[in-house]
Amino acid sequence: MSSYTDLNDLPAAANPWLLNDVLRGQMEFDGWVVSDANDVKNLVTQHFARDEGDAAVWALTAGNNMEMAFGPAASATTVARSVTGGRPPVAVLDTAAHRILTTRFAMGLFENAFVDEARATGVLADPAHRNVAQEAAERALVLLKNDEAALPCRPGRIAGWR
Repeated sequence: MSSYTDLNDLPAAANPWLLNDVLRGQMEFDGWVVSDANDVKNLVTQHFARDEGDAAVWALTAGNNMEMAFGPAASATTVARSVTGGRPPVAVLDTAAHRILTTRFAMGLFENAFVDEARATGVLADPAHRNVAQEAAERALVLLKNDEAALPCRPGRIAGWR
């Protein structure tokens, strides 16, 4: 999932270096990327994109394959019109669709499209799963200490920040 954050003055949802070069290239991620909720529309709010169509093109081109949105998605109403105009290239949409469909096939979602609610309840309530989730949350916490006036961060102090 691309996030609401900015990196090098680019919102993550519109950052091809982050989603394509780093995530797909360096980290060899071969799945699909979904935007954070309403993050594509937020590209307009952030004054990064001029309208929802421009935001959808930025997000797709940057490496998002699916848009998560409340209400109509920016891409749902504008992408067909944008592709007709040549931006983004049809190959970008083909790649996004391929990534999503490949994952859905691998998960068996075309054979069994609906969740088994009784099984899901059992899986979610399984103490072993809760323990692993707790451990992951504890290990993911980071405590910053402002030794040697490291904060606020300046260019050159964080990897990848130009």
